[in-house]
Amino acid sequence: PGWASFPDAERLAHSSFVPCYMQQEQERQTDDQPSLAAFIQDFDRTNHVHRAPLVVDAPTRTFDHVLHLELGNRTVRLLHLPGHTRDSTAVLLPNDGLMFVGDMLSDTTTPQVSDSGDYLRSLDLIQQFVSAGVVRTVVPGRGRVLCGAAEIAAMIAADRSYILGVRDQLAFVMRRYRPTSPNMELIERSVSNWR
Repeated sequence: PGWASFPDAERLAHSSFVPCYMQQEQERQTDDQPSLAAFIQDFDRTNHVHRAPLVVDAPTRTFDHVLHLELGNRTVRLLHLPGHTRDSTAVLLPNDGLMFVGDMLSDTTTPQVSDSGDYLRSLDLIQQFVSAGVVRTVVPGRGRVLCGAAEIAAMIAADRSYILGVRDQLAFVMRRYRPTSPNMELIERSVSNWR
């Protein structure tokens, strides 16, 4: 799966990919948890999933904001769209009006967010491409394909509403329980990505 299926291919990733992965591995070791690869192998064994072992190699090329590629007669742009994860990347095919957004804009799950501010800014960027007519179709990693500006805008609005609603509820809880909770420091750390 993944890069292991294409051993000779160039591996492209956002520049934060390696630090994100290394930080997760260090946190897992600090908490006496198995490495991510060992965790997935144990999950596979327990759940009778048969696949090649997970191999995470460093990318051969990284980018910070946008990486422009010309593949034959096709223009491809890799766009940094953080929010779901720090290194989330979308694939834009501007000549086709098509954007693949990974784990954003799904109609089958609520937004999974690593940083709500980044997620909202990424929604704004997608909307800018839609409003400019560059993107006419959005393909999330799961759920249905979004066709046309109105349908895409509606899903962006739904995600935005969810995130702002969670933020409002967290602000209320923090105001209400801050003076009385002995675990406030732990609570504040666990919700810091929603501010």
